[in-house]
Amino acid sequence: MGNKHFVPLAVIAMVTMLTLLIVRPTLIKVITGQQENQKNKKILAQLIDKAEKLSSIDEVEMQKRVKSIEEVLPSEKPVMELINVLEQLSAEKEVIFSGIELKPGTIEEKAVNNPSKQKSLDISFNIEGKLANVSSFINDLEKTPPLMKIETMDLKFIGGREEKNLQTSLTVKVFYQSAPETIGAVDQPLAMLTDEERETLKKISSYRIFPKIQATAVVGKEDLFSLP
Repeated sequence: MGNKHFVPLAVIAMVTMLTLLIVRPTLIKVITGQQENQKNKKILAQLIDKAEKLSSIDEVEMQKRVKSIEEVLPSEKPVMELINVLEQLSAEKEVIFSGIELKPGTIEEKAVNNPSKQKSLDISFNIEGKLANVSSFINDLEKTPPLMKIETMDLKFIGGREEKNLQTSLTVKVFYQSAPETIGAVDQPLAMLTDEERETLKKISSYRIFPKIQATAVVGKEDLFSLP
């Protein structure tokens, strides 16, 4: 009698063991595979959406935007560009430009968490001319790339009553920002411009761009170690 009950129990035990050893791992793989497939389907949908948005972007228009942003908010300290702009703006407004002093500050280490953080350098300079000309220069200064903000301004009238000129000392903060090193992972959503960013871009596009001055003569040797 005992042996008759023993045989079914042994079979049940064997089936249970086989289930644990074979069926269970297979079932886990199936469930894991289904979850992975769902995840891959979601990523695929994101990639398709991203690809459609990228294909709808006007390449020429995008290049214009990038150029405008680089002009207004350059990726490196715009020292030479800044001097060029100030000289051309002062000549256009018929004011005397002099006494420029650059205050680049200490060399900044690359930020680990935010390498593209906005940076700035301070400059100071003098302009001199008639009141209307100086006012016109000041009004256009913050609308001319690179992005600038007047920090301090000291005014003083000089000269006789008939030829009274206005001498102005300005301290200006100049902004620049390192370009991002990465545009994000492939499976991340494509960041689109907000309404505020579009308005800023529209404002930037209206900035006055002065032509860059190109060197017309050789100013040095190409190979510093070559014989004269």
